[in-house]
Amino acid sequence: MFTYQGLATESGSMAAVADTAKKFSQNNQARANYALLCRLVVDVGSATLVSVFNKIYTAISLTENLNKPQVQKTLRKLRVQGEVTPRTE
Repeated sequence: MFTYQGLATESGSMAAVADTAKKFSQNNQARANYALLCRLVVDVGSATLVSVFNKIYTAISLTENLNKPQVQKTLRKLRVQGEVTPRTE
C-alpha cells in the first residue's frame, strides 16, 4: 500500500488515483463555472436594474423626489436604522 496526496491505495490501482484526480479537477472546474455564472448574473442584473430605474426616474425628477419632505423624513429614518448609509467617495 502507498499514499498519493493523502489517498491510500493498493499498489496496482493507479486507476483509482487517476479517477479521484479527475473528479477533483472536474469539481474545481464546476466551482469556477458557478462563480463565473454568479458574477454574470450580478453584473447583468445590476445593469438591468440601473437601466429600468433610469427610465422611471430621470436625474431631474429623482432630485425633485428626493427633496420632498416626506421622502427626506423616510430617508432620515432609514439612516438612523442603518438601512441607508451616506455616500462616500
